[in-house]
Amino acid sequence: MRLNQNSRLANAIKQANYQREQHRAGIVHLGLGAFHRAHQAWYTEQVLNQFGGDWRIIGVSLRSPTVHDQLAPQDYLYTLIISEGVHRHQQLIGALAKVLIAPQQPEQVISALAAAATQVVTLTITEKGYCLRPDGKQLDEQHSEVQHDLKNVAQPRTALGFLAAGLAARRDQHKPGLTIISCDNISGNGEKLRSALLQFCRRIDPTLADWIDSHCRFPATMVDRIVPATTPENIQDLATDLGYQDQAAVFSEPFCQWVIEENFAGPMPPWDKVGAQYVTDVTPFEAMKLRLLNASHSAIAYLGCLAGYNTVDRVIANPVLRKAIEQLMTEEAAPTLSMPIDFDLQAYQQSLLQRFANSALQHRCQQIAIDGSQKIPNRLFPILRWQRQHKGPIVITTAALAAWLRYLQGIDETGNRYPINDPMATQLDAIFAQHNNSAKNALPALRESNGLFPKDIAAQDEVFIAIENWLTAFEQQGIVQAIELYQNHDKQ
Repeated sequence: MRLNQNSRLANAIKQANYQREQHRAGIVHLGLGAFHRAHQAWYTEQVLNQFGGDWRIIGVSLRSPTVHDQLAPQDYLYTLIISEGVHRHQQLIGALAKVLIAPQQPEQVISALAAAATQVVTLTITEKGYCLRPDGKQLDEQHSEVQHDLKNVAQPRTALGFLAAGLAARRDQHKPGLTIISCDNISGNGEKLRSALLQFCRRIDPTLADWIDSHCRFPATMVDRIVPATTPENIQDLATDLGYQDQAAVFSEPFCQWVIEENFAGPMPPWDKVGAQYVTDVTPFEAMKLRLLNASHSAIAYLGCLAGYNTVDRVIANPVLRKAIEQLMTEEAAPTLSMPIDFDLQAYQQSLLQRFANSALQHRCQQIAIDGSQKIPNRLFPILRWQRQHKGPIVITTAALAAWLRYLQGIDETGNRYPINDPMATQLDAIFAQHNNSAKNALPALRESNGLFPKDIAAQDEVFIAIENWLTAFEQQGIVQAIELYQNHDKQ
């Protein structure tokens, strides 16, 4: 039986206590992946359950029809499975009103953004979706899809193009502006989205850019929930356990956090009444998430992939690698943070280790390793900069960077090959091909390559000496033994 609104579900599944058809959509979400469905949509489901309101979500798939095809036969219902160890909790999520496929339905997407009922737009489009240059500030006007959208404003392909078209319609129809919320793991995500959109709009209509700047708001956010990719095995296991097929099911951990800057253009869902935090300054929380959780995740992913560990929990189960991740957090990342005085940073770090060890998630290292050239600048480079300025330790930070570069060889220590999924893959492949597919041999060229290392970091010889030393150690001893030898030497 395929899940739909007429399905008779087991009592073990938490179901909505509101009538879906009585609540209009007030939110448009761009980038309808698993994370949104386990995070922002889950918060919105709690709002609808407890407070009602016209806050259902129109989801927009910017690329593929897959998520639409999964959800439409299910009346846009899906199951969220929250797991820790052997414990599992299932909740039916009904917050989605419908799903649009942007390449096939651009007019409907623009109409949804322009609709009077729409108050809020949220986005999960990953770092590359902002179409910024490697400096993270300037719009990449050479990007093929940016060029397309600048010439075809009514048939956009990018999130920026759709926002520009939808907001132009709102302006022309004398409707109020929107609160537009980036939910991606990017430092200063609200300001980056605002800047990218305004730069884009100034190229097509400077008066639109002025209107957006005056009428729309772009709050910064910090989002946190581990949401591994759903596998066919997960879907089959769910069908066996619950008695229905759910092709759109998502799996997550219990922990969930959403910190939102209180900078709104109009009415907002009362997300703060269901666990989200509205604050005046997101910066400390954003830095904490990026430098503790995300930086650790990247280190785990690259070290784990090379050492032959498929999932995060298996990496953390290795005492040598666990100790390295603890050192990255406590000695290198945590000192760079300035948290509110009542925030227990040590407890947060311990909670991360517990979350990483959650075997129920089966969070694949290869999933985290995707798009390293886009993720590393927000995760590891800020730690590196702060510690270099304060003459502090960078041992595990440089080990993680070395593991990332070694990962780009596309082959692990045991000879297993894997594809490199990265926007810079073509450029990186060319560099490695010229250097016998060796990260160590390619290091000078990687250091000088456009867009990989920012100038301030590329100029630091000590950093690249440390990276080269780690690459040599990885080559001679292997990942785990190289780190263990360092740990044993450090004790002496």
